[in-house]
Amino acid sequence: MAQNEYVQSEVKKVIGNSAFEFPLNHAMAATWILANHKGDNLKIFDMKKSTSLCDFAVRATAQNATQARAMIDEVSVQLKENGANILSYEGYEGADWILLDTGDIMIHVFNGPARD
Repeated sequence: MAQNEYVQSEVKKVIGNSAFEFPLNHAMAATWILANHKGDNLKIFDMKKSTSLCDFAVRATAQNATQARAMIDEVSVQLKENGANILSYEGYEGADWILLDTGDIMIHVFNGPARD
């Protein structure tokens, strides 16, 4: 099984898991992808009672800009394939801190020094 097929099948398992309601299932799938790309310090924050901007915030640390971009690219592809709308990207060029906004979830990938 190719890497992409493996990722697709695992993401579908997470999204289809009845223990996670939407949008938590998408946040969990995004976190699984970030972990699969060797992201560090993974966190999911429930933001429903704190802000109207999103329901969940996902944070991860990448070792370098290339890794950060690869992580965000894979998350956006997989979430799109599973029904998420990608509203915006921020910080992709510099990649010290990349924000991917799906409306329900905000995914933050930081380069190590930027997160500190």
